Amino acid sequence: MATVMVGTKTPRDFVVDLYGGRGGLSRAAEGTGVSMEEVRSSVSDAPDTISDVYSVKVGKTLLVWNGRPAGDSTRVTQPIVESWSLVGLRSLGIWQTELALAPEWSRALVGSFRVEGKGDLAEALKASPIRFVGPLYRGGGAKLHFRR
Repeated sequence: MATVMVGTKTPRDFVVDLYGGRGGLSRAAEGTGVSMEEVRSSVSDAPDTISDVYSVKVGKTLLVWNGRPAGDSTRVTQPIVESWSLVGLRSLGIWQTELALAPEWSRALVGSFRVEGKGDLAEALKASPIRFVGPLYRGGGAKLHFRR
């Protein structure tokens, strides 16, 4: 959700729900006072094609991308940095969060994206005209930093 900081009017994103894969990340976040929902995902080969199928289940919403990488890989020279705010658990206030991705390679993706389900997320995504997936990142590392 797009917001602005009080006093400075600096643009800032506010996350209502934070999602992550693998239980260890969710448990570590909640242990420090950050609520993180666990998301189930899977990757499989599409039958009789060279495409892959990526499925992500978020509550009552299923996101499915069916496609493949396209073109040549490109070396990533600059980190990708995103930041946002979110409410902590147990009245711990607002957390400032930063995600820094430092992949080695990027590659474009082609394919189709569909949204299934009847949850709030599914309804919002179905109402959106934007259906973009990609790019695919390989190698490198990432750092997720929470501070108050």
